[in-house]
Amino acid sequence: MTTLSKWTKLHCMRKEKNTLSEEDTLKGLAGEETTDADRLRRLVDYVREDFRIADEEGRFRAFLHGLAPHVRKTDYLKEQDAAALHREFGEMFRGLVADPPQRYPLPTAYGFLRRQKPGATIRFSGEGRTVDNIRWGVVNLLLSAGENLLACKECGEPFVRERRQVFCSERCSQRVRDRRRGKGKPLKNR
Repeated sequence: MTTLSKWTKLHCMRKEKNTLSEEDTLKGLAGEETTDADRLRRLVDYVREDFRIADEEGRFRAFLHGLAPHVRKTDYLKEQDAAALHREFGEMFRGLVADPPQRYPLPTAYGFLRRQKPGATIRFSGEGRTVDNIRWGVVNLLLSAGENLLACKECGEPFVRERRQVFCSERCSQRVRDRRRGKGKPLKNR
């Protein structure tokens, strides 16, 4: 018996209706993440990938919809809009970790504060286009977990750290260790 992944099921649903249901949107469709830091980490990983790979089976677009769960029964994000957001967020993350950091303008759509239920976290929200609501969702992620967004000490790419992490990948970490040990230097003649 073949089990379909969540993304494959979502892709089939989209082909039939070309929209995300309210239930799927409210679930977040951002994977199994439990914290804003996890969601921010996944978003940064997506924008570091090539768009065609990141959006395979609509994964990136479904993830973006999950960042704005207050959007109900919205039309599914078009591929060109998702590609533009992919570029925009990549530039934004690189700008925020640059030295000196660059400013990022907030979405121009009407914004307001919103609370899903009493006692819940207050978040920025917006009315208008889906793209602007997704931008507000990213602003919320940055406000709650942005202190973990750093530039890799080796390659300078943005990443979201876990604990004391200072490199974006094992590859960058290994490069630094190799240099420290002198493996990167040619051997001297004896």
